[in-house]
Amino acid sequence: MSRREKEKEKLQQAIEAMYDRLWQWREEFPEASFDEITAQVTPQRREVTAELLEVLACQY
Repeated sequence: MSRREKEKEKLQQAIEAMYDRLWQWREEFPEASFDEITAQVTPQRREVTAELLEVLACQY
């Protein structure tokens, strides 16, 4: 497996884990407002974005 494929798989796993955590949270808080949902999504999205930026910055 190439480095690119490994990094892609790692990021896909991070995104899937984020999705699962957020889905679980949403099941626990079905009455959450859009702002509350955003407050949960944003920090987790930032973490995944940071991982992607790190991969791209170290690409060459």
